Amino acid sequence: MLSSLDFLKTGQQFPPEDPDTQDRFRMYERNKELFYGEHGKPGGIFDNDLKRLSRVVGNYSEVIDFVTLLNYHKLISIKTADLIFGEKPLISVEGEKDTIENIEENTHMFNKFYQNVIDCSRYGNGIFDLYQDEGFGNFDVGQPSLWIPIVDPNNYKKIVNHVIAYMYEESSKKYLSVKVHYKGYFDKYVFEMGSDTNINKIMTNLNGTMVSTQISSNTIGRLVETNRETTGLTDFFIQVTSNLITSDKITGCNDYDDINSLICALMVRVGQIEKILDKHSDPSVSAPSSAFQKDPETGEYTVKMGNAFIRDSVDDVEPKYITWEAQLEANFTQIEVLLNQLYVLSEMGATLLGGEDKGNSNMSGRALKFKMISPLAKAKRITMLLDPVIKNVIKLVSSLGGEGINDLTNEKITIKWQDGLPNDELEEAEIIEKRKNSNTISTKRTLMQYDNMDEDAADEEIERIADEESQMNPMSEKPFSGNNVVDDGDDADEQD
Repeated sequence: MLSSLDFLKTGQQFPPEDPDTQDRFRMYERNKELFYGEHGKPGGIFDNDLKRLSRVVGNYSEVIDFVTLLNYHKLISIKTADLIFGEKPLISVEGEKDTIENIEENTHMFNKFYQNVIDCSRYGNGIFDLYQDEGFGNFDVGQPSLWIPIVDPNNYKKIVNHVIAYMYEESSKKYLSVKVHYKGYFDKYVFEMGSDTNINKIMTNLNGTMVSTQISSNTIGRLVETNRETTGLTDFFIQVTSNLITSDKITGCNDYDDINSLICALMVRVGQIEKILDKHSDPSVSAPSSAFQKDPETGEYTVKMGNAFIRDSVDDVEPKYITWEAQLEANFTQIEVLLNQLYVLSEMGATLLGGEDKGNSNMSGRALKFKMISPLAKAKRITMLLDPVIKNVIKLVSSLGGEGINDLTNEKITIKWQDGLPNDELEEAEIIEKRKNSNTISTKRTLMQYDNMDEDAADEEIERIADEESQMNPMSEKPFSGNNVVDDGDDADEQD
């Protein structure tokens, strides 16, 4: 972990030579390839393992030369995002309904939250990059591969700077663009990068001092541009979300490392079976010599099907196909074992990943949730980490202003998370009826809990229901106001 900005000096290497940063960047590149299905990329994580196909099966290279791609990595990341943001959480602020709606309209925040969770799954972290756009606060989903956190040397869990840096090429020259984020402002730098040939040059570093250094293509060279921009916020423009995080790391754990070996074994096993089956899908023929004819050009023998094959004696070969009884039961058993372990270690289960689930096509909502205990627990763990960050992002966006947007505080923002599963309306109706009959739930709470309404929407719906009831039954009891109040006691005395 880096605890200073010294790596941004002239003559330093970029990316920085810090082991943690180098390992993290390699993981990003590897997991990006896995997400996009580049499992067998030369030099990639599965490259050597998938070469087993040609070694184990033998001289079958003429039969098949591709690998069956099982992209469980991408599926797991997408399903994780589906559980958390596939069904929109209910975000509300008391008395600020218009502000939340305007922020959602201006930022399309739920789509960006969904993308961020995918990054949390495949990389362990997601990045929100705030900015002001035409007078409105907004944010984008940044790339973790451009993010370098700088920690307090006395407390490595405390981030003091967020650095966003990337290289680009312009007019055949390479440059490094850097933003160093502080609370309330950020500094922008542009460095010239070294050329591909190593030469000694006199350079100027961040402090303005002159240094002599050897320049290479990954060496930071001359500082060519710098400026500072204020944000007007009391926090960073960069906000970071995390997957599972531990006491000895500031970055989150990704979902791929624990399942890579299982998926690789599955791909190899399926590939071996396919090669064997393809080899024997066109069986050879055993027959007497009279059954064959030789191609004069290629020298290959072919069977003269449809003709009479003469057997001069009982010792001659009887015409027949040579078939192989493949004993593949053990292979399929091994695949089943590997799949079960994948369901366990990924915390996703067979139901969510589309595995075979016999006899459960008509499960009730309660039974479905019971089978989804592990995926739902995983989603809940991530939402606990997401909740404060998302509240802070919404608050910071509101602080950046815009027409129809008031400044919010984290304490006033509430998020009701959904489970992403389809609702069993019949089951919910039965629960509501039982609770209403036992007077354990109000109409307002019912609307908020089961129809995902906020408090204002629930109040409006209750008023509409009352109006409809009064129109359908004018004689129903309804409180009156003003001069329409009847004094029943006095009338009764006068009549007596």
